[in-house]
Amino acid sequence: GYDVDFKTSLAKLEKNSEGRITGIIAQSTEDDHFIRYNANKGVLLACGGFPGNPYMMEQLDPLGTSVTTACSYSPADKGYGIRAAVWAGANLDKEAAPMLFDRGVVAPGVDGGYVDSDTAFGGKAFPGKIRQYNPGTQPFLKVNRNGERFANESCPYNDIVYAAAHQPGRVYAQICDANILEDAKRFHTIGCSAQTRNGGEKYIQGKMDEAIEAGALFKCDTLDELADKMGFTGAAKDTFLATVERYNELYDKQNDEDFGKPAYRLSAIRTAPFYGCWLGASLLTTEQGIAINEKGQALDNNNQPMEGLYITGDMSGSFFANNYPCLMAGVAMGRTLTFAMKAVKQMSGLDNA
Repeated sequence: GYDVDFKTSLAKLEKNSEGRITGIIAQSTEDDHFIRYNANKGVLLACGGFPGNPYMMEQLDPLGTSVTTACSYSPADKGYGIRAAVWAGANLDKEAAPMLFDRGVVAPGVDGGYVDSDTAFGGKAFPGKIRQYNPGTQPFLKVNRNGERFANESCPYNDIVYAAAHQPGRVYAQICDANILEDAKRFHTIGCSAQTRNGGEKYIQGKMDEAIEAGALFKCDTLDELADKMGFTGAAKDTFLATVERYNELYDKQNDEDFGKPAYRLSAIRTAPFYGCWLGASLLTTEQGIAINEKGQALDNNNQPMEGLYITGDMSGSFFANNYPCLMAGVAMGRTLTFAMKAVKQMSGLDNA
């Protein structure tokens, strides 16, 4: 029985002389006229994070920004809600908490981080042409531009991209052979990365064809040819080929003596065709937001509740720090719904606990 106004954007929060939030000023996205909404009970903001705002990304999450090569977010999320709350006196979490997936496939020679763009907001965009290359999460062999293995590939999504922050170009290569589907089934990864094994041959082939067409995945009959296509030359090519040989030895032993990866997550690289691609992070969203209490109320810079202001969704804080724990699938959506309902009950007087 209530109206829902679409095509409006938040301009600012309003508060009275006592500091209570009394409503918002919004602006029509169709003709730019302003609209005042008065709030008797309170204001609940759920405006998303700031993954579409390169200025905020570079200032608030320089590490996550540096290792990201692609994006899979809604470009409408530019942090306007967070900025409005901060201008009204709210406390922004001091730690970044991006949701990064290890699926930002790019062409050889492309570094992590923003590149100039004439069409993107802020004049900057990530270079990857594919939103997410799901097979990138699979724990296949991963090496840096020197052809060296540098981490245990059997790790949560964001661990490998943060490890790449210390590698040349902040990117890494993933190598596998024709047994990709059989390997993925044995790896049995969880969360959304399970799409690779659950989708079967048709799904994997579709993702690989998309990456090949974008010039970001290479299919070769020999490892020597793959090394050339991937851009390995000189000593780096020799090291790459030696690393693959060493990895096959570890597979035969069923013991990762170098990095301690579980045996069931090892794979042989012997059966043509061979596949290789370069990867960085794919940014989904940011979870760094406005500090809240257990009722969903925004906190000011003294960590005191701000009367009349509630926050939920990706723009709410006090929940994540450093990154999103990808092994807890659905936890962001769960807290969003929970705190949204909690806030509405608080404002309506149905929950005074």
